[in-house]
Amino acid sequence: MKKKAANIKKEKIKNRSKELKKLIDYSIPGYPEISDWDILVKPPFSIGLILNFRCYSDTVFIIEDANKTPFTFFFDGFLGRLCFGAESYREETAAYIKANSKLEKEAFAAIESAINDFQSEFSGDYHGLSLIRERLEKAKVYAGSKDIVPSFLLDKAR
Repeated sequence: MKKKAANIKKEKIKNRSKELKKLIDYSIPGYPEISDWDILVKPPFSIGLILNFRCYSDTVFIIEDANKTPFTFFFDGFLGRLCFGAESYREETAAYIKANSKLEKEAFAAIESAINDFQSEFSGDYHGLSLIRERLEKAKVYAGSKDIVPSFLLDKAR
């Protein structure tokens, strides 16, 4: 059952890949960047799937918004930057998240929100969550984005 759900999530992501490619800046060869979501996101967010690959030291995870739309993230294995759009840097829709962009700010907040919701729902700490949290902190340091407030949280307050 879990395998089937994971395949459905992957299929939804593949269906969005054409739109995603339009948002990726390929101007620097080997360094694709993205600065905005490919579709409108709707909080709250939840953890959809966590994959840990020992051979590449990669942690790949999918968060879902309130509409159950999946968003795939992974961490660059060299610098620890947060990446979006694919399970690996080798895939065509994989891109670094541009520093100080709307996507970076909102992705950090969405991921933290999803982790916190997961931890409040289940007691204890799942190993994958602690890895994501650890790597997320490293990505924030790299990006220089320690204290950020995403626009979708500002819109809620208004």
